[in-house]
Amino acid sequence: MTKKRFQEFLSYLCNQYNRQIDEMASNAYFEAAQGIADEDARKLYNDVLGNCKYFPSLVEFKEIVSMNKKDVVPLKNTQRCFYCMDAGTIAYTKKGVPPFQDYPYTYRARCPMCNNGKLYSSWISFDQVFDQKVLEEIKQKNIERFGSITVSQEKAAQIAARAYQKQIVGGKYGN
Repeated sequence: MTKKRFQEFLSYLCNQYNRQIDEMASNAYFEAAQGIADEDARKLYNDVLGNCKYFPSLVEFKEIVSMNKKDVVPLKNTQRCFYCMDAGTIAYTKKGVPPFQDYPYTYRARCPMCNNGKLYSSWISFDQVFDQKVLEEIKQKNIERFGSITVSQEKAAQIAARAYQKQIVGGKYGN
């Protein structure tokens, strides 16, 4: 937010709460509002009025500003590994050995396609367990499901991708 726009914003806020603040406090509030675009000042003003019965303290103001920052942006998929969703490992399920052949066991293998997989260098690689076709199917399904996620949804998408990997590998390709 520009200094001029912020001064206008702060004067409206002070008039609304019938309060005067000094220049040092004004500078502190201005620093807190740096992440807000000029066009979002009205929304910030309405949020302050809606959330604060009295003139907001600097801590309260920073909290309201943090809720209004546009930090949820579309994720650029240039650094994403759609094989393991940046986990470094891929889960798969296999049936047990006799006499426990009816019990499925879940295993994890190292992702052979990304740098995170190199963190698990002592683990068996997924492409040693299954062929490349299975890896490509996992990648395609992950792209279909999570190709246009946002940063705030990234963690949930990783969890869902791991659950799906267990399902596709265990149900379709498990022994």
